Amino acid sequence: MIPATPNSGTADTNPLVTVAQYQAVTQDSATSSETVTANLADALDMIQRECRRTLLYAQYTERLYLYRNGQVYPTATPLDTSKAVISPAGTSNIGIFQGNGIWVGWFIPLPSLPVWVGVVPPQTDITYWGGYTGPAGAGPQLPASLRRIVCKVCWYLSNPAVLTDMPGGVKSVSVGGVSMSGDLASMVSRDRQLGRDIKRWRHPQAHAWDAQVTTTT
Repeated sequence: MIPATPNSGTADTNPLVTVAQYQAVTQDSATSSETVTANLADALDMIQRECRRTLLYAQYTERLYLYRNGQVYPTATPLDTSKAVISPAGTSNIGIFQGNGIWVGWFIPLPSLPVWVGVVPPQTDITYWGGYTGPAGAGPQLPASLRRIVCKVCWYLSNPAVLTDMPGGVKSVSVGGVSMSGDLASMVSRDRQLGRDIKRWRHPQAHAWDAQVTTTT
């Protein structure tokens, strides 16, 4: 499932984007801290699902699609190469880091099953560390460009009546505005640059088993 759920007690406790960072990026000081905090959580969830990646730094155990080259591509990147990765989870087998993927070998759960032909997609469980930390965390911090995307989506959630290309640079109205549905698709339809920015952060190779199951009939 994307975003993946951190293993118990492993998640970084620092927020990936703080209220202060949101205010600095958007210059929005009118929205209450409580509203911004709630909308930041929603914005992160939307962006993670759209980008097919898990952002919060933690240890994860995921069931991932096994590519023909013997690699899996975890959803939480960047991968923490300083900590061991176990595959399959619960065994002593060690995976090998290869860029944003992990080579685990040509593992097939049951040789008698018709894998590679679409009937039973090959899969394996893997335990690893990855993701970004907040500004006070010790790991890799959320990049500024991705933080701006989160802040922009949060701004749209906090300002549901908006018009683009308004004269004088005005970006929001309180009466007579166009109501937004609150989903990412509606935001991207009004803000093409936001869509292009999000696309740059997509992780197309990430293939979580329960999120991307395909079968043939």
